[in-house]
Amino acid sequence: MKINIATICLFFLLLMIGCTPSIRYTRDQSANQPDNTSSGKQPKSVGGADTLQSGWGFGETLESGAADHNQSDWLSSALSEADQGQSAGAKGGAPRRLEQVVSSYIGVPYKYGGTTPSGFDCSGFASAVYREAYGIQLKRTSSAMWKDGSPVAISAARPGDLVFFKSGTFGAIDHVGIYMGGDRFAHSSTKYGVIYSNLGETYYVKRFAGIRRML
Repeated sequence: MKINIATICLFFLLLMIGCTPSIRYTRDQSANQPDNTSSGKQPKSVGGADTLQSGWGFGETLESGAADHNQSDWLSSALSEADQGQSAGAKGGAPRRLEQVVSSYIGVPYKYGGTTPSGFDCSGFASAVYREAYGIQLKRTSSAMWKDGSPVAISAARPGDLVFFKSGTFGAIDHVGIYMGGDRFAHSSTKYGVIYSNLGETYYVKRFAGIRRML
């Protein structure tokens, strides 16, 4: 089989471009269009437009510090709006049962493929919490959960929704956590295990993909 040298060079050039760190996120109009799930059905959007969901797409180059700051402010503002939309008793925190279950797992170490309290990966943790708190069995991987849930606008987010993150050249979904209200979410991180983190942190803002509702 002949190998086209020009094609190989173009492939590696595209990979190098995809790794450029100084990018800006802009509003992606296609984010308002529902995507197809693995079952062939179209997920129902909750509270407005589908947000890749967050609506941020790759745009022209800009100083990364300014872009990160704008994205963080936008995300925090949207989550604040979500909190204001909660009932008085629910504002500022997650339902008691959800908080209890999540708290019981804080500190559990990360384990690739882990699905038990001896060690969780991100999707294993989300599945365990949903099973115990809601009696719901989620799909096994974060990408499958993403396809299975209903898109939720950030301003309509509520505790218990799943938050998703993407990374890599092609932006594939590769991490999931549980939204707990405010800027807070719980997840199993590869470095620290099960912890609470802040969605406003630059690391998560840059990788934020969107929110899905499984309930």
